[in-house]
Amino acid sequence: MSTASPGIDSREAWIVAAVSFLLNAIALGATILIIISLKEIAVTEGWPREAPSLVYAATITGTGIGGIIMGWWSDKKGVRWPVTLGAFGIGLGSILASQAAEAWQMALAGMFLIGGCGTSAFFAVLIANATRWFARRRGLAVAFVAAGQNLAGALWPPAFSVIGALGGWRTSFMVFGLFAFVTVLPLTLFLRQRAPMPSTATHAHGAAGRVLGLPANVVHAILFFMQVLCCLAMAAPFVHGPAHVSDLGHSMALGATMLTVILTVSLASLLTLGYIADRIGGLRTLMIASATQAVALLLYANFESLPMLYATAVVFGLGFGGLVPSYAIVIRELFPAHQVGWRIASTFMGGTLGMALGGWLAGRIFDAMGHYHLAFYLGFVFNLGNLALGGFLLWRWLGAHGGGLREALRRV
Repeated sequence: MSTASPGIDSREAWIVAAVSFLLNAIALGATILIIISLKEIAVTEGWPREAPSLVYAATITGTGIGGIIMGWWSDKKGVRWPVTLGAFGIGLGSILASQAAEAWQMALAGMFLIGGCGTSAFFAVLIANATRWFARRRGLAVAFVAAGQNLAGALWPPAFSVIGALGGWRTSFMVFGLFAFVTVLPLTLFLRQRAPMPSTATHAHGAAGRVLGLPANVVHAILFFMQVLCCLAMAAPFVHGPAHVSDLGHSMALGATMLTVILTVSLASLLTLGYIADRIGGLRTLMIASATQAVALLLYANFESLPMLYATAVVFGLGFGGLVPSYAIVIRELFPAHQVGWRIASTFMGGTLGMALGGWLAGRIFDAMGHYHLAFYLGFVFNLGNLALGGFLLWRWLGAHGGGLREALRRV
């Protein structure tokens, strides 16, 4: 049995979690801004829709690659300085993107500044940091920190819609960049340089650094490819959802509202699944979320009426909410605490690569076919691959620890 160091599960730990929640809520508005502006950018600049899709892809690719460096840095020195750099990256990158004359200029600002030096310092890094501050309530704490993304989804789309209506997409990028500067930097003062570490690591390493009876890096690679697949699946409805709703004859404002529905519903799902993860473990929770997302993708491919689109957004939000954060819980359960920063960040890079490729692919499919239905069906296939890999790890976990799902559910 492990013992906790002073500070774990403490009042200070929850302060760190609350500040991390707010930082995610602000910083993750950067990628939402690109999504909300995607159709407007294409129309006003005369670009094919593939062009702003590539800007989004470049931004989250930079987020994934930069996240590994930021995760390693936070493992060594704590999260304050990575987050400080992130504030400058998001602020400066958004301002420069607002002045871009060509799509490639906007993509460079997205990849190297907004993503590579900006958002890369937030979601994965702050979640990894939270796993070190908590033991008994780790699942709930991770869910709370990750819920900053959901608050961003609830607040930013209507805000960007209003700003865009008044001054266009360039004004939205400029205003957001300035806002990021003046809000994120003061919040970094609440982040302690180093989180407490448990006196005894709790993880599933066996002899010679094996995990679940496999080499540790093999398990890590499986989790990486699971992230690629699940985010390939979620990219079409998440990145192109507002445009899809508009293409079906509804207003763009309703499209933005649909994204708000997804992320608002996913907030409740996220906190619920975080609570459940503390009782049945991260792998089982991940499987529940993934199966729910698969159902939503089939609904997106087959329904076009406004009531069904709202119902589909609710189902998608239920799965989306707990899916990505569950990987952080799984990694903290399987690997030692001093590795979680770079392991979570590199696993999440699989997610950003999946979102980048999936977002671009959906745009390419639309340009070729005039609709997104094939993109949703392909997403369902990718999601099945995620479930297959996750099922394999869950089978190994049950073999190593004994007991089945029914027994675990009784603890909820």
